[in-house]
Amino acid sequence: MPPKMPSTQAAEIVEEQVVEEEEEEGEGRIAFHISVSSVSHLPCDLETFVEFSGVCRKNRSSSASVSSSSSSPCFDFPKDRFIRRSNQTLYDDLVSHPLVVCLHDAGNDDALVGQASISCLPLLHEELEVGGDVELELAPTYHRKWWPELDQADQEAVSKDKKATAKAKGKDKKNVEALQETPVEITKRPNDFVPPKTLITVHVRVAELVGPLEDRGAWTTLSFQLKGVFSLPERLTMLGLTGLADDIEAHQLKYRATMFGESLVDGALARPIASCPQPASADVNEKAVDQGTSEEEWCEQQEQVSQAVRFKEHIIRYRGSKFLKEFRYMLNNVGGIWMYFAPQEKTPSDPKKPNLPEAGALAKHFSGKAWVDLRGFLQPGNLSVEKRCKLRSTCADEDILPGEPTLQDAHSFVRLALELRFAAAPHPRPCIEDLRLLAPTFAAANTYPTSTDAATIYQEAIDISFKAVCQDCDSSTQGVAGAVAQLKKRGNYDDLRESLRGAVVRVFRERLRKDTHAVPGKILQGKVRDELISSTYGYLKETAVSVLDEIRCHEQARVASMAELEEKQRQQQEQQQQHQQQSQQH
Repeated sequence: MPPKMPSTQAAEIVEEQVVEEEEEEGEGRIAFHISVSSVSHLPCDLETFVEFSGVCRKNRSSSASVSSSSSSPCFDFPKDRFIRRSNQTLYDDLVSHPLVVCLHDAGNDDALVGQASISCLPLLHEELEVGGDVELELAPTYHRKWWPELDQADQEAVSKDKKATAKAKGKDKKNVEALQETPVEITKRPNDFVPPKTLITVHVRVAELVGPLEDRGAWTTLSFQLKGVFSLPERLTMLGLTGLADDIEAHQLKYRATMFGESLVDGALARPIASCPQPASADVNEKAVDQGTSEEEWCEQQEQVSQAVRFKEHIIRYRGSKFLKEFRYMLNNVGGIWMYFAPQEKTPSDPKKPNLPEAGALAKHFSGKAWVDLRGFLQPGNLSVEKRCKLRSTCADEDILPGEPTLQDAHSFVRLALELRFAAAPHPRPCIEDLRLLAPTFAAANTYPTSTDAATIYQEAIDISFKAVCQDCDSSTQGVAGAVAQLKKRGNYDDLRESLRGAVVRVFRERLRKDTHAVPGKILQGKVRDELISSTYGYLKETAVSVLDEIRCHEQARVASMAELEEKQRQQQEQQQQHQQQSQQH
């Protein structure tokens, strides 16, 4: 199956814009670090380099070989970062221009292999890194290389052209034969072959979020597109033209539109989309409106058949919390804003062909404005509004030209569209059926964990230590030093010490947690510290004495029980002996 060519528009390089960069980092400046780690699934092996543009100045890497399979070429850039001043210009660029990544063929006069775009908008308030594996949209020439048979046909056609050129120039036979290439057997792709996506791994990182801190929870983007100004007076649209067949560039006016403090300055007269014998005059428009044609149908017809002023530029701007506050106030109290339309006289391209004398006066006469109703943004969740708005004249009294029609006479109107990234009126919260869910919940009162575990562990440590001392020491052991030496000799000292230390620390922690004078995170000092240590020491000493007393009592009870048992055994033996003696006497 023949390949479907990608859009040539996608493979075109975006027109370079003027970007102001800084040389050094500092206060009020943001450093954007960029990196390319791999390129995969190219249609053939190439010697390539990468070029960045868009939100930064053009930054071209060194050349590196890239195989048709996945590879990690070493693209060295003169600068691995670009630095921008943190201001409104940067915020607007991040929301309106992507980072453009272009892969070029260094072995083919730097031809464009493919292009990708990465939005840096999340770096404002959402992410510290954007990018990853991005699909490269291949240029048509390189997209065809996925089908070697087509690529070979292209090369043969080029070779024939070269040979024909060589013959036409009278070159000798040897030179012509030198242009002939040895045919190479090409494996044809199956009809159902689908080429894999060509990917490039790109990352853009910043150390901190780029957007202003005060806008972190309240920001948006404002998109403004003026789709055209229609049904303009013939006196305006035919200025400098003698008929519809004339070059539209001969029109002697340019146009500006202003809204939200932003201006579209690239307005120009354009031919009708559909063919029309001649522009409709103001009288004809008036009759069409009066003959019962609905306003919407009439406007749609005018958009097709009338000469219109069209604007190529599409404005996207960053707006913060202050704008949102003023925007919501406008929606609630005013409901819309004015859009201003201003024709301006062009500078003649040829000094020998100056503009008509009335050009400047007509530009002032046909200036106007249109009221844009934005109450559609009050609908919860609505992100866009598209309107047709009637134009009315704003010409000053001294600039009015007697006998000339006005914008109102021609029923001139503009069609525009506005879009927000986040809704000015968010969706309402769902209704709560169970009102008990609205009742506030309270956390349970703080309770201190029981200290029984710490006391039990300490008592067991005392018991184990005492029994170990009794087992390892005898009557010949002299004092504490002798007992310690004997325990070390038997290898039990370190274990007993760590066991006792851990138990004592637990007790200290439990008592410190319950001490009303203790402040969390603050070191105890002075009298409070001394009282805690003395009271804990007293508790540890009393507990140790209590444990030893219990051990002594248990030992005494055990000895008494053993003595009682021995006494019973002695009495039983005596009784048995008496029975034996009596039996012998009988």
